[in-house]
Amino acid sequence: MSDSNYKCIYCNTLKDSIEFSLEHIFPSALGGKVITDNFFKTRNVCRECNNKLGLGADGLFLKNFFIKNSTSMDFLGYIDLENPKYTIPFIYLGLNEHIKHPEYTYCDYWLWQGGGRVYHFHNNYSDKFNAFAGGNPIGQKDKRRAGEAYLVSSTNNLVWIKKLLFSFKEHFKYAKRYSVNINIQNENDLLDVASDKENEIIKNILAIANDEQKNQIVIQLGFEIRFLSKVALALGCNLFGDDYYRSSYAQMLRKVIWEEDHTKLENYQHQMSSFFSDQNNPLKQVSEIIAWKGGHTIVLFPIDNKLLLLLYISGNKNPIILTITDEFNKFNNTLTSEFPNGCVWILIPQRQIFKGKYGFPEYLAYKMGDKSLMEDLSEIENLYVEFENLPPFVI
Repeated sequence: MSDSNYKCIYCNTLKDSIEFSLEHIFPSALGGKVITDNFFKTRNVCRECNNKLGLGADGLFLKNFFIKNSTSMDFLGYIDLENPKYTIPFIYLGLNEHIKHPEYTYCDYWLWQGGGRVYHFHNNYSDKFNAFAGGNPIGQKDKRRAGEAYLVSSTNNLVWIKKLLFSFKEHFKYAKRYSVNINIQNENDLLDVASDKENEIIKNILAIANDEQKNQIVIQLGFEIRFLSKVALALGCNLFGDDYYRSSYAQMLRKVIWEEDHTKLENYQHQMSSFFSDQNNPLKQVSEIIAWKGGHTIVLFPIDNKLLLLLYISGNKNPIILTITDEFNKFNNTLTSEFPNGCVWILIPQRQIFKGKYGFPEYLAYKMGDKSLMEDLSEIENLYVEFENLPPFVI
């Protein structure tokens, strides 16, 4: 095959090899860069598709209210207090309606699990990005558009204050950052110095400190479908090659990927589960056992004539289900031949841990008490810290 004969699996277009780039099928924001298994990577995607779908498909999924918060919830469980680079994400609670800013139209309200909240003022929303937590992801990385973030701490433990400040800097790294109630020597450029203008905003924040907060959240129904179809198509091509690439199901997935009108997604037979429904979960009875506490569990599972990928995001007991193919018997692959009863991967992005492949029956046996065959998983379990064993937030 000549350089000019490479075909992008997403846009189905012949392009020169220099126009292609590495695609992390499982996105970096979910820990994709930690994954070492080449099954979850492809170079059969052109840069143009990588960029367009990174925002239009991946972005809508990753920045959706439910996924964004789900992936932020259990960072305390795997906390490494000795590692200054271990930061704890903030949880998005929508647009705050209580405080107005003379320069910025929008105010996002964020909570921090270790004790604190943030009011982030910016002009980063539009009709296209109303359902994205924080607005336009590109604008969040532009210092001219990133706005101002005001931190209110609810912990007086210096252990947590240090984590809070570093997490604040990491999450709002391009915005101007101000503290409302933390009086601490500023090191490592964690905070900006407030002028009279910022002090007026701080005064307004303090004035509503004890008020009930009312926030507005925009939800895009079907936010998961384009992303899941993209993942299913890429994994199917990795598994089964050209035969899958040309299959009718793959062609349908390709159409779904580029369908920007979300009201039309239900017209396609994409066979992806809704984030809000578990009615099609073939492993419903054992899902509470399968889901790894605080991490992502990825299960490749054949059933009937389908090959499914089940994603248990951040320990969520209800998986998101992708149908990779509904004609499984037509294809052959060494991975599915090696694991005829399914296989499992475990991903703990907050600790840079990736484990797998494990046979699905062996993994179930481990989760049900037989830990003799998978000592490496026991090592991960030992890293988990229960909430009651964490340092106190209020001394």
